[in-house]
Order: sequence, then structure tokens, then C-alpha cells
Amino acid sequence: MPSIRLTLQTLRWLVFVFLYTVVVFEPGHRRALIAMSEKILVLVAEDDTSLRQIICESLSQIGLVVLEAKSGTEALKLLTDKRPNIVLLDMRLPQISGEEILEIIYAHPDYARTRVIVLTASATFDPRILRPDDQYLMKPVPMSSILAVVRDFLSDLSVCSSP
Repeated sequence: MPSIRLTLQTLRWLVFVFLYTVVVFEPGHRRALIAMSEKILVLVAEDDTSLRQIICESLSQIGLVVLEAKSGTEALKLLTDKRPNIVLLDMRLPQISGEEILEIIYAHPDYARTRVIVLTASATFDPRILRPDDQYLMKPVPMSSILAVVRDFLSDLSVCSSP
């Protein structure tokens, strides 16, 4: 069983902050998830660098192939070039808004199976604009909530792709 050993030495005027993401799966689930996720592309479109990096790192740790976009323009290019299976979409992206990207995803038949998780801090966001199978999460959002929704999407995608 892997372990983490941390030795701290008391020093004056220094503060250390450690952030760990721990992902827990049922026995056997992690192996199946990683095998299936090797085929899954996830686009993380978020302009907040810290949040984007945390999300990308956490998704990579469970074996997903992750694409990063810090603007709407980058997100749209990756969406059209790579055709991700799952999109985590901030609504307030620079250049092209998340709302515009969502409209493109919903209007184009090539993205009919693309699952979307909207990330927003807006109290006025109306979840009725989403397709029934898509989700939204209010910022600040715990990483465990993002991982839970992604895990649900992965389960749905594996059912859709089985023969």
C-alpha cells in the first residue's frame, strides 16, 4: 500500500500549504475506469490558471487524456480539431464566451454525444439551457464533485459505446 511521509521542521515565519487530491474508487473499478478512459478525451476550458491546473491534474491522475484551454478561442479550436467526449466549460471565458461555445456544441450534430459540465460562479445561470444529460457546478466547486460527475459521464459513455 503506498504511503506518504511528511516531516515538518518548525521554522520561523514560514507557512507551508499542501493540497492533495485523493480519489477513491470501489475495488476493481479503477482498473476498468483507466482501461476505458484511455479512449476518452476531456477538454477543460477555464481561464483561471490555478483551477484549470488542479482540474487537469486530477483528471490525468485517473487516466484521462486532458486538453486545456484558457480562452474561448482555444476551446473552440480544440473542440473542432480533437472532438472531446467531455467538456468542462467555464461560462466566462475571454474572447469567445462559454455560452457561445455551449450554443455551438448544442447546435452541431457532430457534438450530439459530447457531454458538458458547466462551471459557473454566476447566481443567474439558468440550468434549463442545458441538455438533460449535461450538468452544471457552481464555483467554488470541490474537486470531488467534478470527479463524481466525470465518473458518472464515463459510466454513461461506456454503456453507449458497448456493442
